[in-house]
Amino acid sequence: MPGWLDPSATRVRLKEAQEEEARQHELAAQEEFERELLQLRWEVKKLKLEHELWLLEEKYSPDQPRDDHGRWTSEGTSGADPSADQSLEQTSPGLATADGQEQRSDLSQLEAIANNPSIRSRIGESWSASNPSGPSPREQGFWVSRNAETGELFTRPFENPGSAARIIPGSPPSDAIAFFHTHPNLQGYSAAPSIGDRAFAADVGLPGILQSHNGMYYFGPGLRPPPRK
Repeated sequence: MPGWLDPSATRVRLKEAQEEEARQHELAAQEEFERELLQLRWEVKKLKLEHELWLLEEKYSPDQPRDDHGRWTSEGTSGADPSADQSLEQTSPGLATADGQEQRSDLSQLEAIANNPSIRSRIGESWSASNPSGPSPREQGFWVSRNAETGELFTRPFENPGSAARIIPGSPPSDAIAFFHTHPNLQGYSAAPSIGDRAFAADVGLPGILQSHNGMYYFGPGLRPPPRK
């Protein structure tokens, strides 16, 4: 009859609605579980990084002798890695390394990368664009890449242009050997690499180069050797 509703059809629709509601509850529960799992993984990584930083602070005393570039050294030695890539050796005074820089075997190579004419020029542009002495500082950054054939260093832009206290580099290019960014705002966060900076460097497997009012910091995994020709 017109307008007559089959009771069995009503029961079917009710059952379907109940099943759909149950599925939505399961999806919400699964999403909440995944969010909690990601948060737990981040907390574990954060604790590991904090422990590693504590070990570094215990291992390297501020009173340890330093060379002309501000690097920690042993008495009578330069602390340089004899197997370091000689093509990256720094030949002239350059960007000042921060006093709080940790000792690392590839430090001279990373300093040489930062002071490569093309890279240093981009660092200067990024630092100026960060407006470090102005009322509205803004983080800037880029990838440092190397041409596998010529060994030439060049830069590639980050995925995100940056903000006052955050920048999203995105996925590293296949030819990236390091990444650079600025910390222009002394009131907003530490001048040194943050825990998040170190976590990102560990995730992408590349060393980070950072400029702040304190000078240049180099952190994260070791510099990968150039490919053999």
